[in-house]
Amino acid sequence: MISILQNEKDVNKYNNNPCRKRLKLKDSCPICNRKMHSHGGYFRYVWAGKGPYFKIIIYRHYCPECGLTISHLPAFLLPYHVIAVPVINEIVRQYKSNGISIRSIAKLFDIARSTVQHCVRKHMDSTVDGLQCST
Repeated sequence: MISILQNEKDVNKYNNNPCRKRLKLKDSCPICNRKMHSHGGYFRYVWAGKGPYFKIIIYRHYCPECGLTISHLPAFLLPYHVIAVPVINEIVRQYKSNGISIRSIAKLFDIARSTVQHCVRKHMDSTVDGLQCST
């Protein structure tokens, strides 16, 4: 199961926050309402636009009663995506509002044309300004 941390909207702030382990995470299981235990985490790479990839940690919690594991994703990251939500929103906005071609957007962001096509195709109907891209 995936939980979205709504207060974490910027890659740099999330990555440079010394108190990351003390994020406000839900401590009760959504299924059985028992206390959940910290279950470590895993690393993900995020691309937030031109520049390097950021390596961030995704924290997890585990319920010993029902066996549910929850991964807590920051709000700037979608499940199974490497590109940050603001970049996806900007790609879709450039294509939708400005009418820029996929090839031009790929050159602008210095990414592969297939990546731009994937973003446009998958997130074209999503709410661009509300950070609510479909998954």
